[in-house]
Amino acid sequence: MYIPKIPNNSLTKEIKRITELCESKINEYGEDSSWFESGLSEADIHNWESSNNISIPTLYKEWLLFSEESQIRNNLARFYKPDDFLSNINRIPNDLIIVGELMGDGELLCISKSDNKLVVVDNDNIEDADFREILKDIIRIIEDKSGLSIQMQELLMKMVNESKEK
Repeated sequence: MYIPKIPNNSLTKEIKRITELCESKINEYGEDSSWFESGLSEADIHNWESSNNISIPTLYKEWLLFSEESQIRNNLARFYKPDDFLSNINRIPNDLIIVGELMGDGELLCISKSDNKLVVVDNDNIEDADFREILKDIIRIIEDKSGLSIQMQELLMKMVNESKEK
């Protein structure tokens, strides 16, 4: 598994722990279960923000400096590259831009265009989000051993994904 250079910023501790855990789980979840593309430069982020008239929240920028796009333990978390951010999606307010997916159950990580804050959308519920806390939750989930076998987890995730398609 390729690990990009980890930047020295306020998320360094969380990024190091996530990458360590992902590497340690390769045998359990597979080589492609987690991946990280190289990070963006500060200039790349600034250019995207200027072109789109949107400010990416500071902590999420720090993540983008580490990895432009990433997936953590299959559907546990997926963070999109800025050029793939989604907007004007029917199921979310027009003010929101989708920057990632969380927990594999339909939670969306979004940026509010009006106040440049991160929010999590879970069905009709929208809550402010702290990206560091999201990363800490990901760490806690990966560290905890599930009572379900890998096969049962895969079956459960398949059922969740099929229900999203309906």
